[in-house]
Amino acid sequence: MSLSCVSCGACEDACPTSIPVAQVFSLVGDKNQKEFDYVPGRSLNEPLPLRVYEEKEFEEVEQSYVETSAKQEAQDA
Repeated sequence: MSLSCVSCGACEDACPTSIPVAQVFSLVGDKNQKEFDYVPGRSLNEPLPLRVYEEKEFEEVEQSYVETSAKQEAQDA
């Protein structure tokens, strides 16, 4: 949902317990949309992120995780 949110507020209007879900979706959506360089509704021909697999899509994220884990292990030793 966070990648498709256009901040229309319909989810908040429909919530039977008055949870401000539009605010949550907007906050999370902004971060996710920046990460994937994706703007919902920008183009009907643009595939949704996470629906199309790209082999090298997260190499940078994986490398950062490996480096952080190695540093933590070195500190714990």
